[in-house]
Amino acid sequence: MNEYLIPINWLRTIIEDVFALILSIIITVIGLLTPIKNIVNLLLLLFFIDVIFGYLAAHKLRGECFKVSIIWKKTMPKMLVATALIVLTYLWDITYGQDFVSSYKLIGWFISGLLIVSISENGWKITQWRPFLAITNIIKGKIESTTNEKVDETN
Repeated sequence: MNEYLIPINWLRTIIEDVFALILSIIITVIGLLTPIKNIVNLLLLLFFIDVIFGYLAAHKLRGECFKVSIIWKKTMPKMLVATALIVLTYLWDITYGQDFVSSYKLIGWFISGLLIVSISENGWKITQWRPFLAITNIIKGKIESTTNEKVDETN
């Protein structure tokens, strides 16, 4: 009877070891990316707020209903690419010991600025409150002066 249990115990041990290995790899990656969690969390929050304000503006101006397909088609790819860029540039910075300028912080700053401009523009469209235009112009000016590039008005 014990002859039949030995292969089962061996298989159970292998499965437990593989699970432990996978879990340790996941925890290591999470630990490695911990320094950028605040940037990524801020970006996720800004994307979420941008979706809300974008919907409110579209509903007010064109009477559009909320469509999840628009979020999957437009917002999710932008969010995934932005997050991937930040993760990749962070790994690039730490791999090469590049400390002249934090590339991941610069990219996070730029994308966050664009999202804040979008939120502010949609706030203007919803409320017609002039401070939203001022905020938009201040942030656009800061981005344009820092990058020497004109901020595109289209999404």
